[in-house]
Amino acid sequence: MSAAERPKVVYGVRVSNFRDGPGVVEAVFSTEAAACDYALLRSAERHHNSGSVTRWELDRPDVRDWLVVYRDGRQQHRNTRLDGR
Repeated sequence: MSAAERPKVVYGVRVSNFRDGPGVVEAVFSTEAAACDYALLRSAERHHNSGSVTRWELDRPDVRDWLVVYRDGRQQHRNTRLDGR
């Protein structure tokens, strides 16, 4: 199968938080690495700039749901724990 025949995979990053609700897909990428880099960048911004992220949420990354990377509409990564930690 040639590169032209392969189905295109699209990765999207959704940003939301507890106060603002489910959020929307904010950016779309053609590679998973680029989507994850963007998600990490947005996470760093949220950690330092968002008044809606509380200390309790920052101390419990497993319960946050404001950064999600999707692959063709299916969730791939949640929050910023993209390396499996």
